[in-house]
Amino acid sequence: MRIFTTTFIKRLSFTLLFPILTFSAITLPAAAHDDIDIVNLVKQNSAAVISVRGIVKPKFGARGGIKGEQIPFNEFFPFSPDLFERLQPRQQQPTVAAGSGFIVSTDGYVLTNAHVVKDADELVVTLSDNSEYSAKIVGSDEKTDIALLKIESDDPFPVVKIGDSETLQVGESVLAIGSPYGLDQSVTSGIISALGRRLPSEDFVPFIQTDAAVNPGNSGGPLLNKLGEVIGINSQIISPVRSFSGVSFAIPINVAIEVQDKLREHGVVRRGRLGVYFAPVSKDLAEAYGQKEPSGALIQDVVPNSPAEEAGLESGDILLTFEGKIIEDAIMLPRLVGNTEPGTKVTLGVLRDGEMVKVSVVLASLNDDAAPALLLGLELEDLTDEQRRRSGLKSGVVIVNIQRTAETPVGITRMRPGDVITHVLINKRRQQVQDRAALVNLLRDFDSGAIAFSVWREGRRLIIPVRIGASEQ
Repeated sequence: MRIFTTTFIKRLSFTLLFPILTFSAITLPAAAHDDIDIVNLVKQNSAAVISVRGIVKPKFGARGGIKGEQIPFNEFFPFSPDLFERLQPRQQQPTVAAGSGFIVSTDGYVLTNAHVVKDADELVVTLSDNSEYSAKIVGSDEKTDIALLKIESDDPFPVVKIGDSETLQVGESVLAIGSPYGLDQSVTSGIISALGRRLPSEDFVPFIQTDAAVNPGNSGGPLLNKLGEVIGINSQIISPVRSFSGVSFAIPINVAIEVQDKLREHGVVRRGRLGVYFAPVSKDLAEAYGQKEPSGALIQDVVPNSPAEEAGLESGDILLTFEGKIIEDAIMLPRLVGNTEPGTKVTLGVLRDGEMVKVSVVLASLNDDAAPALLLGLELEDLTDEQRRRSGLKSGVVIVNIQRTAETPVGITRMRPGDVITHVLINKRRQQVQDRAALVNLLRDFDSGAIAFSVWREGRRLIIPVRIGASEQ
């Protein structure tokens, strides 16, 4: 569960904190609601609500420690957050990333939060009948905090009923099911407190705010309406005590389903990129620009060499429409652009000098900004001086993360985050890997066939064969 503290809210600065098991007297129980049949809703949905446990092994070169909703292995106890964060980078024992999720198809597709499974080396899904299944990550999207998992069985799985988050209204009753602090199948209720909430650094999700009690371990679990339909995925809370204090946020299910469809097809979400810095239009700005009511997104600056610059967009323009769709609020702009395939030509309605003008833009790919960090599904970084000193290695690249998708080359998943690639046997020649750029050059023209990676792992050297052009099923 992502936890924001109210102190940081006042400073307009939000921080992701490690979940702490805290027993606090200020936790607020949600009121009972006459219009929601909690007993029957739980009976209808509990079989399809799962808990997710991810074994996170110690990682060489981890940046600031292992991330995620982590609880010391097989233990629950209170401890100082400062002590936890101080010890985390040196941690040598496995940890457990704990969260929730729900099954969306009878063949075993599961939705949860990306931050629940992000660093997990092994994933285990537990159903309400205590049956356990090994889970595979089909794809993960950090920008919306959605991950799609897959579990296998000869028998069909129970599934939830998907609702429509576009029809929600403030004041509606809701129900949350999940595994707070590892307590599986816990149920809480509340109401929708607000819609379309925008949180810092969360441009792609108009969050549903509720007062249903949500705590660490609830992440990824379903938020249900009074009809028993899933209308959101519980994801974050704001709290001064690092546990629930009345404000929680869920990802609208319509957003989650859009992401799920793209993850099933591609393993990643491909987003369009415009290349502008924008802000909401205030009442004063609207008056200055001659608008009757504030609407649209004000361009504060244009990114050099971006599609926006090439199309002639300027600082001070107000974007009013995107492909004919009215931009009612600036928060809509990232979603409209991000939901459009890169390379698509779109028409923008722009308010400039008191007149409405049409501007055509060919969107670039937002993924291209991160593409250099990925190679064969591997997120790689050059060795730092400290890593060189600790390992005794003079060159190589560190595997920070592995993106497991349907296109992942055979053999790649035998590698682990923290492994250091030092050499590559390619075209019958063993070549040293000085840094990431050198590895990119070595693999640039290799389309298919077998190569061998020489990997340093916790003081041992391993040879891992990888077949390019063939994916793991």
